[in-house]
Amino acid sequence: MFHVVDDNEPLLEFLISFIEDVGYEAKGFSSSVEYLEYVKSPVFTPPLAILSDVQMPMIDGFEMLKKVRELYPSIRSAVISAYPKSGGESRDQSCVYLEKPMTMESLEKIIRTFASCLKNGPDPKQYECNSSGVQSVFALDRWSCPHAARCKKHKA
Repeated sequence: MFHVVDDNEPLLEFLISFIEDVGYEAKGFSSSVEYLEYVKSPVFTPPLAILSDVQMPMIDGFEMLKKVRELYPSIRSAVISAYPKSGGESRDQSCVYLEKPMTMESLEKIIRTFASCLKNGPDPKQYECNSSGVQSVFALDRWSCPHAARCKKHKA
C-alpha cells in the first residue's frame, strides 16, 4: 500500500490510479493535516512509501514528512514538486525528490524501487542520480533515506 498526499484533487486521483495500474494499492489524502491525523490514529498502517506534494496549505510536505518520521523513522517517501529549488535542507526528509512535470517512467521506477527495497534490500544500480531537462530524480545513494540502512540489515 502506498499513501499519496496532495491537495490537487485531480493529481491525487491520477497518482492513486497510476499506482494501482502498476499493481499496488494506494490510499489518498487531500492535505498534510488530514494525513497526520491518520498517522496518529489507531487504524494507521505504515505504507510501502508516502508520495507527497511539497506545496500544501498549513503544513508543507517536508514538514509533514518530518512529523511522520518522528513517529515512524523507517518510512520511505518521495516528494513531488513543481519548484526545483524548494526544500533546501528539508529535502533530506525524503528518499526521493521528483520534479514536475514528471515522466510516467520515472514515477513507475520510483514505485517499483520502493517495493523492491522492502522485499530485497536496496540495489545501488537503481539509485543513480538521473537528470534530464526539467526532470530530476535523486534517490537513495544520494539522499539520506531513512529506510536504506534497515534494508541493508534486512538483506544480510
